[in-house]
Amino acid sequence: MHSVNYIYNNTIREALPRKVSEFSGVKVKKERLFDLRADRPNYKPRQVSALTERVGETDSVGIIGGGWGVSAVIAAEHGERVTVYEASDEQVEHVKTTLALNGADTNTDVVHGLVAEGRNVYGDSSAAVVSPGDLPAFDVLEMDCEGAEVPILRGLTCRPRVLIVETHPKFDAPDETVCELVESLGYDIASVRPKKEASEGSVVVAEHSRD
Repeated sequence: MHSVNYIYNNTIREALPRKVSEFSGVKVKKERLFDLRADRPNYKPRQVSALTERVGETDSVGIIGGGWGVSAVIAAEHGERVTVYEASDEQVEHVKTTLALNGADTNTDVVHGLVAEGRNVYGDSSAAVVSPGDLPAFDVLEMDCEGAEVPILRGLTCRPRVLIVETHPKFDAPDETVCELVESLGYDIASVRPKKEASEGSVVVAEHSRD
């Protein structure tokens, strides 16, 4: 069985077409045709619940780190306008596919942009660099960018009502550093939700303490 799995994963799998699965209720073309794993009903539950709870119907939402587009679809379903920043040449196309599959492309813009710096971009990137200081004044800003959260927070000049930030200890963006930076920007920490394994980091949700 081990040899069969090895041959499939290393010689056959990448040549197969992708099939539609559901990640936390969002249609995604990620898994390959004969992959045993398909639907993931509990995909990134902390980000999904944070967006569901915090995004209002008139909100503008920024997503830094598009991934497979799940957060973008959730934000588009609950908010008025969404802008996704994705640095990976490959993933930016996957985000667009996910948005179209879910009918969320009408109120979502996809920017092939690298915000701050590329710590751990998946694959090749020909993206234009976007300064954190040039980000628009979103109502809600969500970050899942593999360690780039720290330089983004250090250079952020806009003050969204809500910040949703995934921490990455192994990429020099631990909970403590992210929380300190968020608080220094005038935010109150609403929750720090650990992932399944504490070593993987958490999702920090914060609200701006406006006068």
